[in-house]
Amino acid sequence: MSMMFTIPPTNYKTRLIIIVTGITVLLWSGLEDNNAVAVSLLGWVVATLSVVIFIMSNMGGQHFTQTSLLKISPLIGAIIGAAATLVTVLLMLFKNVRHAHVFPDYPPQMMLDTLTRLPFWAVSGSFLLFGIILFWTMRPIESDDKGDIKSTD
Repeated sequence: MSMMFTIPPTNYKTRLIIIVTGITVLLWSGLEDNNAVAVSLLGWVVATLSVVIFIMSNMGGQHFTQTSLLKISPLIGAIIGAAATLVTVLLMLFKNVRHAHVFPDYPPQMMLDTLTRLPFWAVSGSFLLFGIILFWTMRPIESDDKGDIKSTD
């Protein structure tokens, strides 16, 4: 028997998470640093949040089986990875425009190099989400006193 999962609809907690993420982006953009790791992590968070909220707002309340989640997770992960690349570059550009230094925090070549990572980030997002969904949907297996293995359906 296959397990069913329901996508939750958006609610006030979703809006609160969006507000906290927006405040985080504004606080980050005010700092004087040019760390590529911080902007990349922030790009992944914003991209993941955007895709998840898009799915929740369009498919909230729909039911999916375990196998259909496993089938669709690589595609959603690839979309998140590709979006993370684009969001990261947009965050770099936003910080450059906001600070308006003679020498930008993130030079154009660094932003172009980040764009070249799009295929790799898409593939890594695909594998990452597939692994998360696979781990999340695994059911524990029990054994009886005789050592026979049975499923916990």
